[in-house]
Amino acid sequence: MIADDSAELFPTVLACIDALVEEAPKLLDLQVQANLAGACLSTIPRMAELRRLSLLSNGMRDIRFFHSLSVLEHLKSLAITFEESAAVTNSLSPQVSAPRALPALTDLDVSVSPQQIAPLLSIFKDHPLERLEIRTAIRPFSLDGPRLPDVTPDPSLWIKALQDLPVRFPHLKHLTVGYHYYGGRRVDMTAPGQFNLFEPLLELHELESIHLDFPWLFFTDSEFQKVASSWPELSSIRFAGSIGTPTATIAALQSFAIHCPKLQGISLPFDARQLPPTTVEDAPVSFSRVKTLDTQESPVESALSVARHIDRIFPNIKTIQSSRNGDLWGEVGDLIRVLKAVRMDQKARDFALMKRVRSARRNTVDNTLN
Repeated sequence: MIADDSAELFPTVLACIDALVEEAPKLLDLQVQANLAGACLSTIPRMAELRRLSLLSNGMRDIRFFHSLSVLEHLKSLAITFEESAAVTNSLSPQVSAPRALPALTDLDVSVSPQQIAPLLSIFKDHPLERLEIRTAIRPFSLDGPRLPDVTPDPSLWIKALQDLPVRFPHLKHLTVGYHYYGGRRVDMTAPGQFNLFEPLLELHELESIHLDFPWLFFTDSEFQKVASSWPELSSIRFAGSIGTPTATIAALQSFAIHCPKLQGISLPFDARQLPPTTVEDAPVSFSRVKTLDTQESPVESALSVARHIDRIFPNIKTIQSSRNGDLWGEVGDLIRVLKAVRMDQKARDFALMKRVRSARRNTVDNTLN
């Protein structure tokens, strides 16, 4: 690992990276946490045997460097951070998609502003990438100056990027996309759901896990039904970042129980005060494998009614997490454990009853034969 942000030591860093090319031609793993100038960057594509590359500096400005890495035929994992405020494509001429760019790459982790995502990924088309993480800052970041004011997230900046992902990486299995909140501080922004913005992602039918962090994820029950039916391979889903009263109800959970048989963890907000008009007994029997439910800041009123519905939808549930109404959601979790114990006790009673009945029938048959 090379780590140093001191400009005075740039010649040393350059000499070190240059030496690696000559002295370690079979280098497999390189991690750099220093601001690199062009001379250093131009050296890295010459490391032909690299398998894992991590460039986590604060001063990466030029997307053309990312494109220059496309010659690394054996690279499997790449993590790279671009300067959030840099206009990294102003001097970049349009690139032609290259299906063979980074052919061995399976994991890609980038931090970049949303308007630069599409140009950054333009070298890929129908690429077999399996895991993709894209993060962008919620506000401009300054290391030395005063805290900068929050910037209102603009959904239009994400349109092209989200439309392109299924074309660039149609076989994605793990996807994380959204805002990075410095210091854990979220923008107090209430925004309506924008299902159309994220609808292109429904073409990624091989997804096994997805984590979206945006202010525009308050979808309706019918929209969540489309989401669930499009991702049958899901084992984990997390939709976070939206503030206010959710549009979806507990019926959204039912959609995931029906259409995602491999799902084990689900995290999304819903309005638990709005319960289905039908009784719990009328709901279809579920065989869902979901073990963990994170309700985030979902509002809830009747702990018992909600517990009965969740127990019916997710019969294997073990953990309920919440960042709001902690006492009530904690009560929901306690009630589900009681309901589960009652159900198991009833199963044991039914089994014992059937055993006695069958034993009695066998005795009757034996007595008749004798």
